[in-house]
Amino acid sequence: DSSPEDFIDKGFTYFVGKPVRMDEIIQVMEFIFKGGKTPITTPEKPIEKSGKLYDLSSLKQFIGDDKEALTKIISVFLESTKTNSIELEDSIGNPNKLSETAHRMLPMFRQIESWELALLLEKLEYKKVTKKETAQFVEDFIRKLNILTSELKKEL
Repeated sequence: DSSPEDFIDKGFTYFVGKPVRMDEIIQVMEFIFKGGKTPITTPEKPIEKSGKLYDLSSLKQFIGDDKEALTKIISVFLESTKTNSIELEDSIGNPNKLSETAHRMLPMFRQIESWELALLLEKLEYKKVTKKETAQFVEDFIRKLNILTSELKKEL
């Protein structure tokens, strides 16, 4: 997998990651159409901007505020997260496996706007954690993940 920097290094003007944010698309388009020649700075994700560990409002809007669908999505998220967190712990000595697992987990963390945990997963995905730090990093992530899952269960 490639990082945003890999795309820039290969000559792309800019990299827009998932989930796509309209404000970022507009900023990129304005930059390009005004003749920008160098990459612009990626806007920071709103980490805990709302003071919450997660925010389901965008997801609710996407599913038309369908409570049954939301319950199913959260249930699937909780189950897959349980499996993936075990895989993270089992992969501590294997940076490639950690990266693959983090990559698989990231989309839903972004969807529920759990930015703090998404950024931690990005560090694992892009192998930004040293081997020496990995065990403690994963342990800290799992601790925060347990808080998130506990809070999400209240949404059911």
